[in-house]
Amino acid sequence: MNQDLVEYSFGDARRGVLSTTRRTTMSTPLGVIVGAFEELEKLLNCGSNSELRLDTFCDASSLVSVLFSSLGLAFKFAELEYVSKVKNLVQASKTYETLHEILDRDIANGNVKTSGSNSRNLRRVRQGLDLIRALFEQFLATKYAQPLDDYLLLLFAAIIKHVKCSMIYKCAYHDSDYSLKEAASTAYTQVCAPYHSWTVRTAVYAGMCTLPSRDQLLLRLNETDKSAEKKMKRYIDASVPVIQYIDKLYISRNINLDW
Repeated sequence: MNQDLVEYSFGDARRGVLSTTRRTTMSTPLGVIVGAFEELEKLLNCGSNSELRLDTFCDASSLVSVLFSSLGLAFKFAELEYVSKVKNLVQASKTYETLHEILDRDIANGNVKTSGSNSRNLRRVRQGLDLIRALFEQFLATKYAQPLDDYLLLLFAAIIKHVKCSMIYKCAYHDSDYSLKEAASTAYTQVCAPYHSWTVRTAVYAGMCTLPSRDQLLLRLNETDKSAEKKMKRYIDASVPVIQYIDKLYISRNINLDW
């Protein structure tokens, strides 16, 4: 084993509770999150009857709060809800050993979809993990898509109309900001908007203008464009099996996912 073990804690989400988690080559927030979810994926791949421990799931999920906070006011509501639900599940992990157990208990009590139930909290945390997955996918997809045509038009204009280079730079910076806003808006629309009230949706969309630029986000995460791209892809690959595992827990118990 050539990877070190480090203890990594992020604020209110799991202060003083986090267990040690694997890190990759760099102990950046994103690197630690990726390592934790790759460990979850390995646990799920151990066998068809693998049951995910609730405390292990909480340890990994709590790390993700730093990604919400790095996005600023636009995702403040998502951050507050996510951190709150993770905290509740942490408390539940002192009583219940696995994710299966909290669902089965809530089914027996008839309160699966009741506000504050562990099953509902798990559902919301799952949505938070999926929101980050969708954001990363869109972030990577919009990296080059949006600016290309605009750059070509500006360069052509520079040749025939002597447009100043500063205008090209200004447009490039604007497109960099736009790509993150577009990625965040699309991710939110896909994952969370269908379950939020009109008031919450309006506030989130209005807050998109407060998102950091692409470069600012990378700086906050202590990543380069190249390192972030690799780690985002790894998070996507590792988180999808975890998300699917949670969905199957509900579906196998005849609980729909439209809530």
